[in-house]
Amino acid sequence: MFLQLYESCCERSTYVIHSGGKLGFLKSGDDERWRILDNSWNVTYEDIMSYGENCIVVDDKGRTVIYDVEFKVSDLAEGLPGGGGHKKHLVECHGGEVFLVDKYVKHVWCKSEFSKSAVEFRVYKLKREEKRWEEVRELGDVALFIGEDCSFSVEMAGGGCIFYRDYRNGGRSRGVYSDGDGVFNMELTNAGKFWVSY
Repeated sequence: MFLQLYESCCERSTYVIHSGGKLGFLKSGDDERWRILDNSWNVTYEDIMSYGENCIVVDDKGRTVIYDVEFKVSDLAEGLPGGGGHKKHLVECHGGEVFLVDKYVKHVWCKSEFSKSAVEFRVYKLKREEKRWEEVRELGDVALFIGEDCSFSVEMAGGGCIFYRDYRNGGRSRGVYSDGDGVFNMELTNAGKFWVSY
């Protein structure tokens, strides 16, 4: 997973979360080699997003930090109680609000192999002044699209749901009402079968 930020027409910074969950960067004109920003043994980053000229990253416990263009880091939010679920996703919504979607999964037997299947989502809104995540029970007219490499929000009448790609059958499922794609309705709090292509 990578993110590219432009500081000017000629300078750019590229951030990447390596397979081991480490955050690396490459800055143009800076010896053109990758560097690790946080090499702590107990930190595993799961998602990254641009926020203006800055980069926001969240770890597997929900602790969230922001890096500016000079690679100075500041805390944005403490981790979730108990560390939360199994996979964290960052999403920017209208008005610049930052949300954390915490996905809970279970292992299921599907077509002769074990796969991960989403069973629950919890959504949190960043309370920047308080440096914490606040749980959100309703999304209103917002639909969240959650993917491994990209997550985004869309305002739409009757929103209040999360579209996601499930991992059953190795994430290769295709077709209407397949086991591999789903929608999670915030009001019904369940994950059901639904086709979505994004």
